[in-house]
Amino acid sequence: MKFLAGVVVGIAIGAAGAVVYSVQTGQDLRELFAGVRKNLEDVDFDEVGQRVEAGVSEVEARVEEGVTRVREKAAAVAGDGSEAAEPAGA
Repeated sequence: MKFLAGVVVGIAIGAAGAVVYSVQTGQDLRELFAGVRKNLEDVDFDEVGQRVEAGVSEVEARVEEGVTRVREKAAAVAGDGSEAAEPAGA
C-alpha cells in the first residue's frame, strides 16, 4: 500500500512540476516535447557511436599508459630495493 501511495505522490509531484515549468517558461509542454522528439529523430546514431567509440579508445589508451608507468615503477622498486621502506622505529 505504501508503494502505491508513493507512486501516486510521485506522479502528482511530476505533474505539478511540469505545470510550474510551463507557467514559468511560457512554453507549451507539447511543443517542447515535439521539439525534443524531432531532435532525437534527427540524430545520426552511427556518428554518435563513432564518437563514443573514439572517446572510449582514448580513455583506454590513457589508462594503459598509466598502468605501464606503474608497472615500470614497481619493477624498478622491486629490482632495486633502494626505495624500500625502513623498519618502524628506525
